[in-house]
Amino acid sequence: MQNRLDRAKQFLSFDALTGYKDIINNTNFKNNRDKIKVLSDDRNDDIDKVIRRINKNFLIRIKYYDGDNYIESSGRVKKIDVVRRKIYFLRSVVDIDNIIDIEIIDNNL
Repeated sequence: MQNRLDRAKQFLSFDALTGYKDIINNTNFKNNRDKIKVLSDDRNDDIDKVIRRINKNFLIRIKYYDGDNYIESSGRVKKIDVVRRKIYFLRSVVDIDNIIDIEIIDNNL
């Protein structure tokens, strides 16, 4: 009986390059990431001017880099922390330095 089991083992699947498939998939994921855009000084100044006009409960639309891709989102501002350079929404936080576009949609409280 043992002889049959030993013989059957030769037909089992064998992955000669263990982990190779995971490395390839991970590499493809990294290659599909967006590259962060470098904004001009004028564009950064424009974004800073808009941010200075924003107060709590303003409805804004932003486009920002989240580390992998660019995301466009809108929501009411909960808080702006200029020291830590973050904008706080009800369910998220965005780094001001990652914003590439910002617009005030509604400033009615």
